[in-house]
Parts: sequence; C-alpha cells; structure tokens
Amino acid sequence: MNRKLITGLDVVLILLIIIAIVAITLSFWSSDVGNKVVITVNEEIIGEYSLSTNLTKEIKTEYGSNTLIISKGECYIINADCRDGICVSRGKISKIGESIVCLPHKMIVEIK
Repeated sequence: MNRKLITGLDVVLILLIIIAIVAITLSFWSSDVGNKVVITVNEEIIGEYSLSTNLTKEIKTEYGSNTLIISKGECYIINADCRDGICVSRGKISKIGESIVCLPHKMIVEIK
C-alpha cells in the first residue's frame, strides 16, 4: 500500500491555522490606545476622565470603595474594599475596549 502522510487537504488546513494565528496575534498588537476613562456604577456613568491626566480618584458608592489611578496613559485600581480584589489584580489598562470590573461594587472602568 502506498499512502501519503500529508495530503493536499492537510496542507490547506495547516495554512488556514497559521493564517488564523497570525491574524489573532496582529489584532492584539495593533489595538489602539484609548484617550478616555469612563467609570460606571450600577450602569450609570459617574465619571469620565482623560487618560492623559494624572489622577487619583476615590470612588465611594453604596456598594463599597475603590481607588482608581490614572497615570502615564494607563489606568488601574490600586485599592478596593471588596472581598475578592479581582479589580486590583486586573492590572493596568490603556487600550480601547479594555475594562476593569468590580462585581461586588457594580463598577466598570472602561477605556474608550
């Protein structure tokens, strides 16, 4: 029996996978840097700030308190009184569409 290890269909499939990997990688690298930070609590906008400013903002609501830092074109939560602290561990964001979410405080910080 004469069997081919790789057929033409296998080559096409491998090329499609490579193209998909390259496209996904490029989409992460080419994300645009945002210029505005929008803070919402319970689906209501409570603040909009330029990403180019240097600001420390205490966000106090009926659900809890978070400390937001905007510095050097990046935004992050440095302190929160929620139990899990996921918003603090999210790290710095600066690209359009990135967000920090604190579910216990019903807060979303989004770059636009």
